[in-house]
Amino acid sequence: MADAITFEREALYAEVWTDAVSTVSKRYGLSDNGLRKICKKLGVPLPPLGYWAKLRAGQKVKKLPLPRHTGPMSCTAWPEANTRRFAEPQETKDSFNSIDNDEARAETKVQPTIDGEWRHKLVRALARKLSAVDAQIAEENKPRKQARWEPQWDLVKWKVTKPGG
Repeated sequence: MADAITFEREALYAEVWTDAVSTVSKRYGLSDNGLRKICKKLGVPLPPLGYWAKLRAGQKVKKLPLPRHTGPMSCTAWPEANTRRFAEPQETKDSFNSIDNDEARAETKVQPTIDGEWRHKLVRALARKLSAVDAQIAEENKPRKQARWEPQWDLVKWKVTKPGG
């Protein structure tokens, strides 16, 4: 297959420690996570978090050596295999079009309400309950009036606790 890429362990180790994983993965048309999985399969250590930032800042960074590995020394990947899109068969397209046309007809259209009233009894009960809750919230949010017709707000009672309690 012409689209296949074979990764050799030593060459991949050199690339991953020369450039960031995101840069190397774009070079091959893979995702970052896909390249990380290949590195894991081949036993190639990756630079730790902050490695490239420290390197750019001029700090001294330690490059991990390539450890011994008893697993495979090469790995083949097909970067385009999971991104190809195949055309749907004409029967599937016709089926979807017939469903869309059927749902667009007025006689088959689902109407959740009739004259503003919910059709299903559970939805109707929930709507009543929610409107009652909304009315209760609106009533509780109104300021209370004192004898001198000034708004009186509920005082917040603070409970003093110890730190972490």
